[in-house]
Amino acid sequence: MKRLKRIAISASFLLALCAQGVSAANQQIEDMPSNWAKAAVEKAVEQSWLTPYNGRVNPNRALTRAEMAAIVGRIFGASSKGDIGMYSDVSATKWYAGDMAKAVQMGAFKGEGDKLYPERNISRQEAFTVIGRILEMKNSGNTKRLNEFADRAAISEWASESIASLAESGYIKGFGSLLRPNDEITRAEFAQLMSNITGTLLAEPGEHSGTYAGNLLISAPGTTLKNSVISGDLILCDGVGAGDVLLDHVTLEGRLVIRGGGKDTVQLVSSQVKGDVIINNINNAVRLLADGGTSLQNVLVSNQVILGAEISKLTVSGQAAVTIQSGKVTNIEVDSAAVGTKITVESGAVVNSVSVSAENTELTGKGQVENVAAKADNLSVHTPGTKVTAAAGISGVRAGGTAVEPGKTAVIDKSGVGIVTETKSGSGGGGSNSGGTDPGGNEPGGNEPGGNEPGENEPDETPTAKDWVDLRTTGIIKVDFASYATVALNRKEMTATPTPGEYDYYINGVKLSNTEDVSVVMNSADGNLLVIKMLLPGNGTKQILKLVKDKEYMLIQLNDIGASVKQ
Repeated sequence: MKRLKRIAISASFLLALCAQGVSAANQQIEDMPSNWAKAAVEKAVEQSWLTPYNGRVNPNRALTRAEMAAIVGRIFGASSKGDIGMYSDVSATKWYAGDMAKAVQMGAFKGEGDKLYPERNISRQEAFTVIGRILEMKNSGNTKRLNEFADRAAISEWASESIASLAESGYIKGFGSLLRPNDEITRAEFAQLMSNITGTLLAEPGEHSGTYAGNLLISAPGTTLKNSVISGDLILCDGVGAGDVLLDHVTLEGRLVIRGGGKDTVQLVSSQVKGDVIINNINNAVRLLADGGTSLQNVLVSNQVILGAEISKLTVSGQAAVTIQSGKVTNIEVDSAAVGTKITVESGAVVNSVSVSAENTELTGKGQVENVAAKADNLSVHTPGTKVTAAAGISGVRAGGTAVEPGKTAVIDKSGVGIVTETKSGSGGGGSNSGGTDPGGNEPGGNEPGGNEPGENEPDETPTAKDWVDLRTTGIIKVDFASYATVALNRKEMTATPTPGEYDYYINGVKLSNTEDVSVVMNSADGNLLVIKMLLPGNGTKQILKLVKDKEYMLIQLNDIGASVKQ
């Protein structure tokens, strides 16, 4: 097991810069506080986050914005830098230029006009707001906790939500009945604040386990947390970058905050997350996969995410590109701030309902989406079989490319590019998902006596007598937490220049796209087989594959140990 490193907080980047490698342990600290801050400052010095200079740590000196930027960037392992060229008060020659660029990229500092004020002392409420942003501390506007402070009126409106969240979590307590929001925060106060918030830091990759009191921060890619219990929040820091993190049999009492991680995947195996899952990696798209032993209640996203999990509620709170790769989401809510969001539901994934309150939202893919409610203008839906309802007064809603009038409902056909029926919302009129016939006449894709659903045999289709597939090398495999069919096509049964597109493919009666859902893996060494793969819906161990070519078909039962011809 890797050595665990406890977090302590540097109170001055300048002191660390000037110390020139002098060990804090070998110095006598002349001004070590003897009051409430003693333990926090001692811990900071002991862990080398706060390096004394000339035997002093200056605990009572005010902290500057630049110093705070340097501290939080180092704690969270930030390396990506934002564009700060528009700020006139951050010279590229200053020691803090890189730290301010990292803080902007992290979303910690936002500036005012063309100013970041790096050398200005930071107030207590400014510091609380910065930390609240980094830790995604939000309480949906509930600021009643602030009434406990006698100087509640001095708290600025822009700081209220962050301060209320920190107070609710017990991270800030104030001075008796006073918060003193406009006072400058000192080194000692900031050390105490961060000591309250942070618990254990895993800064080295590898496998770790244990019971962690308070919050746990992971700042290194390639980290595995196994057989562990965390009483607070788990924060995947910016230092994880685009790397991977595995949570294996982890019980998390608090929230999972994902600031780092990429397409290499954040994986959860048989783990329990009792709080919210918040994904806000500004730098990379994050893929979150959870196996069947893990269920997630509330997931909040605001940028690029790829999901494969069982999720009760998914909230999109900012403009995002969301791909639901596999698994099931019971409900998706797109907040009004998420203008321009794109959601893709891939084949095999299931979404029960989507409520859209953001304009210019787009929903596409070949997965199953049952119901979409448009509560904002300009919604476009192209998922097959989806019922799309436009609220009264809402315009620009399109289902399968067809306009849906305000107050009406349309059902997209199974191709995803047209509609089956259109009715008044809630009228109980003749439309249905099955493509039935309205009393007034046939709607597009309407009643087809004896018609064929995808996967059913055409009247003149016959089973093939040819060996299209080598069953010995065909079956189901699992990659991460997704299931794929690997099918070995006999090249001798194909054209001179074989391609997978010679066949149509159906999984459990649902037709796949030859170009999007089916991909070539390799040719066999002897050149006799063309191996392809396709993503399977769900994670079942038995699935029916149907291949169709001209008027012949072949049915194959797939399982995790091979395949057999189904008669």
